[in-house]
Amino acid sequence: MFLLKRFSPYLIAILNIGVLEILLKKPTLIFWLAPILTLLILILIWILAAPLGKQTTGRFVLKYFLLEIALIASLVFLENNTMEQLLIVAATLALALHQEYLFKFLYRPEKYKTYSLENLTSSMNLLTILFSALGIFGLMVFMNMSWWLALILALAVTGACFTLFLTAVKIEIGKNKWFMAMVTLITAEFFIILSWLPFNFYLKALLFSTLYYLLADLSRHIISKTATTKKVFWPIFVCGILWLVLFMTARWT
Repeated sequence: MFLLKRFSPYLIAILNIGVLEILLKKPTLIFWLAPILTLLILILIWILAAPLGKQTTGRFVLKYFLLEIALIASLVFLENNTMEQLLIVAATLALALHQEYLFKFLYRPEKYKTYSLENLTSSMNLLTILFSALGIFGLMVFMNMSWWLALILALAVTGACFTLFLTAVKIEIGKNKWFMAMVTLITAEFFIILSWLPFNFYLKALLFSTLYYLLADLSRHIISKTATTKKVFWPIFVCGILWLVLFMTARWT
């Protein structure tokens, strides 16, 4: 069992890349290969994280589940092979590295770098939001999904990722429900605006995921009372510049 735990990061990487490459070539296999892949990855994280208790292990399982499902959903609507490969590599690295850091945290604490899991959780959540947004906006474009159903899906994923993020950085959820409600409201308004703008769904996904990054980063500092001019200015500045570039280069359809 210890060997399985030690090599689980490599198994996750091999499984993810192998199965997803097959799905890119034979997408008709998605309905049985995708569930098998997701289940195997969740089993590996459950085995490794089990010593942390059911509640903590459950959070890790949810994090992996959301990222894997979001990745698969985004691949369904992407038509650029280079972008597909980049997304697969990014998600695979995030999953494998998280598994590796978790192993070191539990069994090789002398090799574990402080805050590695927390920082990687933030990256995994951002990827999950990006992939989910690609999938949801893709459903609206290609499958004519209603905006209200798409909004429910977007809020569910964003709420789950935001909760996982706050938990990872040791912020109590119960004491900050008002803050989560405010973030949910802003997210909903932004999603509705994006859903009506005549952009392609790639651009909408980028704009939505950067909004999540901004809200999550600012929320952490405001709630934990660590906000400084520098910590508040740079996320806003970076996102502002990125939004400006995206809007200036956007193709209106």
